[in-house]
Amino acid sequence: MVLGIRRGQSLIEYTMLIIIIGSALIAMTTYIVRALNARLG
Repeated sequence: MVLGIRRGQSLIEYTMLIIIIGSALIAMTTYIVRALNARLG
């Protein structure tokens, strides 16, 4: 029971980290694209 709960928590933590990292990468890419467009434009 305890091992199953720990596995579930770790899985949730991994998904949360993936979501946070993915959103951060998307924000960084959008910011860089906007900066490049501002310089080129």
